[in-house]
Amino acid sequence: MLLGYNTNGLAHHSPLDAIAVLADIGYRSVALTIDHSTLNPFSPCQAFERQLRDIRTLLESH
Repeated sequence: MLLGYNTNGLAHHSPLDAIAVLADIGYRSVALTIDHSTLNPFSPCQAFERQLRDIRTLLESH
């Protein structure tokens, strides 16, 4: 089991900032809260794919 945290608790942070903060303080897993600005599958395809790529890159670096 990995210690994790839900990004909903960091609502005033961008998803990328929340992931970095959580990794820096020792969390090993994260549950992403999806909303209108974060990984919205109804946003334009390029924006959604860019968010996926950016989040995946950050997760892989931690």
